[in-house]
Amino acid sequence: AFVLDLAWIVAGFVLWMPVQCPHPGVRRLTGPGALGYLIAQSIIPVLPGFWMTWSDAPLYATYELAPRVFPGFGPVDDQNTAAAVLQVGGMVFLWLQISYRFIHWANQQLEQDRRGRKPIARTVAPNP
Repeated sequence: AFVLDLAWIVAGFVLWMPVQCPHPGVRRLTGPGALGYLIAQSIIPVLPGFWMTWSDAPLYATYELAPRVFPGFGPVDDQNTAAAVLQVGGMVFLWLQISYRFIHWANQQLEQDRRGRKPIARTVAPNP
């Protein structure tokens, strides 16, 4: 169980390294590259998430043997609810990241445009 948990943690770090690496020597994805990467990360888990959310039977046989916390809340209900919560929570987190990065990138582009423009020379019309 420890090795499996460690594998999930390592996979999470590997997934976020291209956009969130804290080491200053590692080049991160920025701008459209980061946005595309994060959008791809939000699309990929949708298929297994929907499969788990709408499944009519538990995906794992041992899951059926787990003790129930609430009476009447069976393994299928538990699996469907957990998958839905994780899907919604994961999507909200990812799309908040995408939104923040898009707004940050757009502001950088606007600032570059402002710095790159030459001031418009205004001519004064003669008085009639």
